[in-house]
Amino acid sequence: MFGYIRPCRPELKIKEDALFRAYYCGVCKSLGRRSGPLCRTLLRYDLAFLALLQDGVKGDAHAETLRCPLKGNKLDMMQGGSVAFAADAHLLLSAAKLRDDKRDGHALAALGGAALAPAVKRVSALYPDLAAALEEMLRAQEELEKRGCAEPDDAAEPFSQFLSALFAYSMPSHAQPALRYMGRNIGKWIYWLDALDDYDQDEKKGAYNIWRAAGYSRKEACAWALPLLMQCISQARLAYDLLDAAKTGALVENILDEGMPRVMDAVAEGRRLDDGSI
Repeated sequence: MFGYIRPCRPELKIKEDALFRAYYCGVCKSLGRRSGPLCRTLLRYDLAFLALLQDGVKGDAHAETLRCPLKGNKLDMMQGGSVAFAADAHLLLSAAKLRDDKRDGHALAALGGAALAPAVKRVSALYPDLAAALEEMLRAQEELEKRGCAEPDDAAEPFSQFLSALFAYSMPSHAQPALRYMGRNIGKWIYWLDALDDYDQDEKKGAYNIWRAAGYSRKEACAWALPLLMQCISQARLAYDLLDAAKTGALVENILDEGMPRVMDAVAEGRRLDDGSI
């Protein structure tokens, strides 16, 4: 994923902000332990959200006081099954992003992909069906781009299907329908928002972009897409309300109700958000 799914930290209570830091740092720590320190450089907000979401349902993570290798001091970090899964999923998605960047001609992406290859092989062996779903998503996405797909729903479908599977992966059966629906809507939201974010860069390079393929200028794409993006968030929120996830509910609700709309507005306006260092 791409760093768009984040809380609105100015609206968090101090204890909620500390809890988000604990999940974020926990995923970072787990990445280092499971896949090597290089992987920490790839960390984004999105997979902390996955850890929050899954632990809210499963309740399989706990706080530990561990040393941060970057800051040198000890911090509270969440550790456990949901956090470890988020770290492994993050590695697979980061490797996929590097492959996509390599295809787009980014020279350093090939080196990054080669460095991650042993860890990716290990994680793929742990989750063969998830790795296969990711490969199918990449294949379908590449095919749509080669065809110059101009339908936003069709272009977003492979990624939204993968996120649907990712959100529900290894979760209790009663929670899977709501999580799949959440993942499907958030997958569309990420794909469309990322295309808006990359519009100018893709236009300069002559690269595929769904909004350009559909014949929209950036201004027209924003006007067309923003209501759809808000609808995706609303549908994801409705699905989340079906879950019993009180443990992390305040954080997830902040992300859905305030964080994601705030990021969406920033992308539409061509500005970056900076809420300070985690």
